[in-house]
Amino acid sequence: MLLSLCLALTSFCVDRAFTNKVEVRTLTMEWTVDGHTPWGEDTELGPHGETPVVIYERIDGAYCYDAIFSDLLKAQLEKSGKQQIKVEYNIFRSFGKDSGYNEHSVDGMVFNEGHKTVVEADGYGGMTLDSSEGRTYTSHCNR
Repeated sequence: MLLSLCLALTSFCVDRAFTNKVEVRTLTMEWTVDGHTPWGEDTELGPHGETPVVIYERIDGAYCYDAIFSDLLKAQLEKSGKQQIKVEYNIFRSFGKDSGYNEHSVDGMVFNEGHKTVVEADGYGGMTLDSSEGRTYTSHCNR
């Protein structure tokens, strides 16, 4: 009985200490809201035909991007007119390895606090090669 209790307590402590840790990573990224991307593709439209805000970073012949459907963010970015913005990502880590992410904030607008959603916004993300480069992709996204 004591051994079982010790094993359960150890498992609980390992889980708390090494899984689902949240680290906030800050990047300087560019953005677009016109439905076109700098790598030459049109963005995927939302369920009601809306264009997303695409935030992106160019890394070694590729683009890392996230698309967010938010009219409030779109209006804020258009009003600011800044070419580059600060984007904070919640990076989830388990046993020292990245296991997922979400957008913490974009240009000061908070979307998520760890796993907790603050502002509901649909979206998608990924990475793509710049077709004009003609090089082999070797990098990974910073987020």
